[in-house]
Amino acid sequence: MHYYQFNIGDYSSHTSRLSLMEDLAYRRLLDLYYLSEQPISGSLDDISRDIGMIDHIDEITYILKKFFILEDNSWIQCRADKEINHFQSKKDKASKAGKASGKARRSKAFERTLNKRLTDVEPNIKQEPINIKHKPINKDQKTPSENKVSTPKNVPFSKIVDLYHELLPTLPKIAELSTTRKGYIRQRWQNNLPDLTNWENFFDYVSQSDFLMGKTNGEDKPPFRPNLEWITKQSNYIKILEGKYHGEL
Repeated sequence: MHYYQFNIGDYSSHTSRLSLMEDLAYRRLLDLYYLSEQPISGSLDDISRDIGMIDHIDEITYILKKFFILEDNSWIQCRADKEINHFQSKKDKASKAGKASGKARRSKAFERTLNKRLTDVEPNIKQEPINIKHKPINKDQKTPSENKVSTPKNVPFSKIVDLYHELLPTLPKIAELSTTRKGYIRQRWQNNLPDLTNWENFFDYVSQSDFLMGKTNGEDKPPFRPNLEWITKQSNYIKILEGKYHGEL
């Protein structure tokens, strides 16, 4: 840690009888302790070189014995350990909060995508009747569907599998991408999830379901834990899309 609180009054009350070199040694030893976030170890020569006081081993020895505790060949400072533990706890909480915030944002983004897609497929009740009269098609003339050229995109299968393992680590691992699995992933890539960000949001959305994450127990059956093939199959994907497993509908 590059910053720690320094209580001047508390420090002065404990160090008022130190010489200038002893006081300097103590301050530098504390700086070394906080910077490395661990007890001070090594020979006295090494320690004195680490704090730039090679000519003051006697002062360093005195400070170590007076303000530190020797355990397992390492010098421990209880007050410093308390501050370091407090700092590391705050850092861990901030990291978890940041990850939770990012996960919530991705989940919200995917929910917005769901709502948009469900709205897009609503029937148009004002649609005009279709005129079924048409001219006969010449045998040499191609239909519009025949004129359309399919240009399949490259699907990053391995990256999608990596995201699945990273964001849904408790679900079954994918040892091999079979033809069926690739087919389902390709369908979702071309029709529903056209980039890795969409896949990340989708996997985050799946993780919000207790049922899909195997957190609900049946009476006589083990918890259901779907794999990547199951959640990308069209019929199952639609049910996830509609919130069937999230208690939304």
